[in-house]
Amino acid sequence: MITFITALYEEAKSIINTFKMKKRLDETFFQYFASSEAELIITGSGYTNVYKAVTRHFSLRAPSVNDIVVNIGICGASEGFDVGNLYYINRINDTVFNRTYYPDLLYKNKFNQSFVNSSNKVIHEKNLNGLFDMESGALYDSLSSYFSPDRMFFFKVVSDIVSHETDFSRINIDDLISFDSVCS
Repeated sequence: MITFITALYEEAKSIINTFKMKKRLDETFFQYFASSEAELIITGSGYTNVYKAVTRHFSLRAPSVNDIVVNIGICGASEGFDVGNLYYINRINDTVFNRTYYPDLLYKNKFNQSFVNSSNKVIHEKNLNGLFDMESGALYDSLSSYFSPDRMFFFKVVSDIVSHETDFSRINIDDLISFDSVCS
């Protein structure tokens, strides 16, 4: 089984449609969608929401040894990155707990790779480098109780440049994330 995890519904829509998932009404703590091929958890933004959703879900449904988890979401980036580009994450710098995580990249792929700095707040500083999100550190930490590093995959799509003023209400996530762009 593939478990997809996103923070926002807008990040999940393409996956829901591709796998013809249905919303499961028996889960009321977070949004949960499933089909015969895959399932999807929408955690909400931030570390606390991620820890709660992951712990609740996988304590009720322990994954099998063949299951994988895929995180897809938007992120901010420093100068030099282009809005709309997709990155396969090879290192997670957890700035909340001052830890570094390394998903195992055992599989050859054609994706651009980068590291992500994970924080519990939106970053606007001009002197930082890389990608920035608000969930990856908590996801890796909480998922590591259930999955080995070679079964966790993190993909980020650049939504904005952190040193620029961004009106987040104007970002069209549907234009940035489509499951076809991840699979092609």
